[in-house]
Amino acid sequence: MNLREILLSYVSRARTSPVVASDPGELGTLEKAALDNLDLGFATLAAPIAPWTYEVRTLLSALLPDTNRVSFKFPWMVNVVGMQATLSIVQPRVVAPATFPDPTLNDIDCMVDLNNEAFLTGNDGLTTPAGQGGNNFVTLATLSIQTPRLLGLKIKGESKPEVGFTFRWKQPPTIAIPQLYQSTIVSVALFCYPQERRGLGQQTSFGLVGT
Repeated sequence: MNLREILLSYVSRARTSPVVASDPGELGTLEKAALDNLDLGFATLAAPIAPWTYEVRTLLSALLPDTNRVSFKFPWMVNVVGMQATLSIVQPRVVAPATFPDPTLNDIDCMVDLNNEAFLTGNDGLTTPAGQGGNNFVTLATLSIQTPRLLGLKIKGESKPEVGFTFRWKQPPTIAIPQLYQSTIVSVALFCYPQERRGLGQQTSFGLVGT
């Protein structure tokens, strides 16, 4: 039996026979059930309702180390409850995949900022060819929804806050090795809902892409 069933059984028996309420054996059973209970180690996974999807999209050239900052200005303050990063290889391919493999989300770093001021990402540790350890880039794969991890980001402070993304190769091209991967279109979708209800009657759907 779980803790709930044990507790309800104890209450039922204690009401029928009050002496049970002070029985050391019964109290010991309750105590053991409480100590062994694992409920605090789990939480219910809830799916937030986010009717709007915005997306930033840019080209990460195989011949360049990084991209310019790509920004998107929200129409008003929003709560972002999740992100999803995707990659699309530029077609047609210049060379065969065997020569330069397709990158994965783990091969690209990303820096996220708000209004070009506050950074939402950061790392410390290993220095790579892309830069010294201890900066604001993180692996792109970590931005995506990780079940059961969701994002709870309240973007406020301005009527139309702006979010910015900058992408770079984790292992960038060099003079000695001018290309390591295929050129890739990098996209990050943001799932959100407004903090205020204004404007919903005037515009009910959005398909906005940062360029």
